[in-house]
Amino acid sequence: MTLNQLQELYQKKYFDKAPEYTFEPWDGDEWNCECVCGGVNGFGHGFDKTKAKKKVAYMVLVRLLKAAGICEEEKKKL
Repeated sequence: MTLNQLQELYQKKYFDKAPEYTFEPWDGDEWNCECVCGGVNGFGHGFDKTKAKKKVAYMVLVRLLKAAGICEEEKKKL
């Protein structure tokens, strides 16, 4: 769901560029993923690329909302 939310923000023209994801192998079978979107970046890892991508998308979305002053509850968790 978070992946879709980042994509929707781009499609609604909130960002100039679509979210960009890069992957690297990490610790055996796991993957590291980096995402850059709207000048915000994040990192996540998981046992497959999809899980890593979902984790990093969530992190970037929270950071974007936090920067916009929208996500006060998530601020406390970070």
